[in-house]
Amino acid sequence: MDKVHSVDVIQPEIKKTKKRNIRILYVEADEDHVHLQNKNNNNAKKNMRNIAMPKLVYVHEGVDQDKSSKTRKVLKNVRYFGDMYKKSEDLWLEVTNYIYDQYNIDFIETVYLSGDGAAWIREGVNWVPKSKFVLDSYHLSKYLRTATAHLNNELITQELKDAIDWPDKEETRKVFKK
Repeated sequence: MDKVHSVDVIQPEIKKTKKRNIRILYVEADEDHVHLQNKNNNNAKKNMRNIAMPKLVYVHEGVDQDKSSKTRKVLKNVRYFGDMYKKSEDLWLEVTNYIYDQYNIDFIETVYLSGDGAAWIREGVNWVPKSKFVLDSYHLSKYLRTATAHLNNELITQELKDAIDWPDKEETRKVFKK
């Protein structure tokens, strides 16, 4: 543990290249739960675990089909960001600066910002140009199961999932009415 704590993390340099022209950019965000090994736990609640929650973001251009396999997807031009940011604004500023440095903003049509819907993730829409928030697939499935569990009807659950996956707003409305 002492060796790990003594390591200085140096971010890799961002290669200065000609700005790339892409139509769609993906920004995915989440936080991780890291269990700390501090002996002095001064938390107000004695039962509270001693954990840290670093924020993680990665920017990419989609899945590289040529390098991907059936079991593992490889992302195109991926860049990772993560740290124990005290303010999420610092993280989003770093991500936005990277996007402006690497991409021709005028050429981008949409930036899909996905995550679990936490407030700090949704805040990214205010920082990242041309961005739209979308719920990530894990949490979408989780919320679909929660929303339809009381129905005891797998057919309705599957219809709703299909309508959302398609995506067809009118069909989704029809399934909601059912």
